[in-house]
Amino acid sequence: MATVRELADACRVNRNTAARAVRTLRREGLVITRVGRGTFVSGDPPAFDPAESGERLDRRIDGLLYEAHSLGVPFEQIPSRLWTRIEEFRRQRSR
Repeated sequence: MATVRELADACRVNRNTAARAVRTLRREGLVITRVGRGTFVSGDPPAFDPAESGERLDRRIDGLLYEAHSLGVPFEQIPSRLWTRIEEFRRQRSR
């Protein structure tokens, strides 16, 4: 995986923001950090409690709604845009 500096540069964000994102990924078990070697994608997906997963998803949906509102995107556009992204995700996963 890219270094925090490379990730920040590629995403055009502050290094602290990139470091926080990597810490979140590590806390969620999606990446493993080895001092002096780097950060690597975890081989095994973390196990989630279904209730916790639902709560986390709801928080992210709430964040999406707040962001859409702040950008002036009508809520009516969200379902079709979401289905477009789901279809693209499925195409990418089937390769």
